[in-house]
Amino acid sequence: MRKAMLLALALTVPACAGIRVTTQTAPGAEFTGLETFAQAAHDGSAPRVQDVVYDEIGRQLEARGFRRVAHDDADFVVAFRARSVARSRRQLAGDPDANYYRVKNYITGTLVIDVFPVGSPEPIWHGVAEADITRAGELRPTAAKAVRAILAEFPPAS
Repeated sequence: MRKAMLLALALTVPACAGIRVTTQTAPGAEFTGLETFAQAAHDGSAPRVQDVVYDEIGRQLEARGFRRVAHDDADFVVAFRARSVARSRRQLAGDPDANYYRVKNYITGTLVIDVFPVGSPEPIWHGVAEADITRAGELRPTAAKAVRAILAEFPPAS
């Protein structure tokens, strides 16, 4: 089923400014009847933002009418993972004839949210957000915006 999801058409949506979002729905996935959710434990992949992401996922799902319950009582489980990569790029600075460049450092952050039916190892829905972060103070607010941007597409329209 994982391979089928990867082959599913990815829907790219304009999200919050600067956040690129892609979602995938497993072929044949059924979302009617989903009322309750549980959240998987943190995996430690994003220690600087994991509490923000965890809390925002819960808030967004509850705002959509889903109820948070214990894992054994849930219709679906939500898991996330995040990573960041330090990058740099050269930017032309000033006169193009002077051939002067400055280096711009930034972080590309990626957040992945998966929705699993309880008891299944295969997700029925997968969302990814990616954003370039240029200032350290943007990390946590951008992570929260990324959660909102991803979950704006959940559950998918039938």
